[in-house]
Amino acid sequence: MTVSNAYVRFWEAIDRGSRPADDLRQYESELVPGLLQTPEYAEAVIRTPGGTDEDTDVSRRVAMRQDGQRLLTRRDPVPPIYEVAISETVLHRVVGGPAVMAEQLRRINDLSDRLEHVTVRILPFSAGAHGGAMAGSSVSMRFPDADDPDSVFVEGLTGALYLRKPKELERYETAFADIFARGLDVDASRELIKHS
Repeated sequence: MTVSNAYVRFWEAIDRGSRPADDLRQYESELVPGLLQTPEYAEAVIRTPGGTDEDTDVSRRVAMRQDGQRLLTRRDPVPPIYEVAISETVLHRVVGGPAVMAEQLRRINDLSDRLEHVTVRILPFSAGAHGGAMAGSSVSMRFPDADDPDSVFVEGLTGALYLRKPKELERYETAFADIFARGLDVDASRELIKHS
């Protein structure tokens, strides 16, 4: 499965029409999560060497990512609770140049200020070794319908994994609990983002 196809499947997995995910927890170690990216930041990420193949239409992928962000602002069905922990590394990695990065950081704070169901926490360097160091960037998806199994999405350079086995979910839940326990609170996270 190509990354482009994996991304489409990710959106299909979390936004299943009348039975979408009602709880998303995400950890990102290297980049701003796609649900929070500005178009300019997304384009810079997609254009990164290895981030696309010759058959990929960059503008289509940027548009698809932006379209998927409606998940956070829709009214019906109710948007999912979205909790994200971002490594402090992400704040210092300048993607797309200083102006693009500055706008991206403003957008993160704007979304977490405006949308009460969106929580952004920074995992500071001082957290030391943590569950995310082992788990890597990933998204935990919980569904209200018992027929839809909870799952964890792990994206790689050339494809993605959807983990659904109880032991796999348990290990990721342990990692997420550690990540969020070590992260800064919401207000301290906003301040760190604002001053980065």
